[in-house]
Amino acid sequence: MKELRGSDKQIKWARDINFQFMVSIENLKSVLKTEEYKNWLSRRYDREEETKLLEEIERLDKIEESKFWIENRYVLNRLVKLIESGLYFERDNMAFVRGIVIKVLNEILDLDY
Repeated sequence: MKELRGSDKQIKWARDINFQFMVSIENLKSVLKTEEYKNWLSRRYDREEETKLLEEIERLDKIEESKFWIENRYVLNRLVKLIESGLYFERDNMAFVRGIVIKVLNEILDLDY
């Protein structure tokens, strides 16, 4: 886990938030690597959207400010729930979930942290 910056209390709190979110992201990444997902994706989207999702996740993973994780905890918690529901892409809701995840990550990452 990366080192976070802030007070001891902020760091502890932010680590908990970060851990929960990153577990969900790792689950998402493992699904993105499956042949089933790649076949699904090839029938629906081009690779540009896929690249955008992974870029936003990487940007998020680099944030070291505890303040970011704490201030965005509710948004991140909702994203965790969306990601987890979208992992079952055979229900065809993955496209919707991915679009929301990309949009929300882009919005919160454009804040100055």
